[in-house]
Amino acid sequence: MSMLGWSIFFGIWAIAIVGLIAAMAKGRRPRTEEEQRLDDEEQIEDASTLKPIEELYVEIKWDGESGWQAGAQKAHGMTKEYLEENGMTNEEAVMAIGSLISKHFADGKICLLGHNVVTFDIWFLKRLFRKFDIELKFGARHIDTNSVGFVNWETFNSDDLFELVGFDQRGKHNALDDARMALEAARQTRVIFKSVF
Repeated sequence: MSMLGWSIFFGIWAIAIVGLIAAMAKGRRPRTEEEQRLDDEEQIEDASTLKPIEELYVEIKWDGESGWQAGAQKAHGMTKEYLEENGMTNEEAVMAIGSLISKHFADGKICLLGHNVVTFDIWFLKRLFRKFDIELKFGARHIDTNSVGFVNWETFNSDDLFELVGFDQRGKHNALDDARMALEAARQTRVIFKSVF
């Protein structure tokens, strides 16, 4: 059985089956409907081992309508010009992400694992797909590494959690790297729990 997880930072996006979401900057405020995610990455993992089995990384062009934040640009390092030259359109991104979802969740609801998955990632995915009259079906249960980190390790953000589980301090945020780190944080938490109980 697989789960779909998303690793998202504004302008950076990651999907992962039993995946990851690593999208929390210190003091980040909730996103508004006018803001847009610009980069997307997907990683598929096996739910029993929490190991990746498929990845997809997509950068999304700025749509010219959504809010653009200097703080987000500083965190991910992508400019509007870079995305215009290298990014996919929203439609192309939906096709790529939709293909991954169809491949792994054809018969069920999408379950997410990642950082701030319920408060950001589900909303973003719904909003992106609704632009094309596609309604995604999400399960009722998700795994949020923000909560896992806060309850188990007394961390408040992804940077602290990822450093605690052994990753170097991050420079620019990258969706795929964030997804991999969130998955590893969940995996290590599971390993430690199983070794104690």
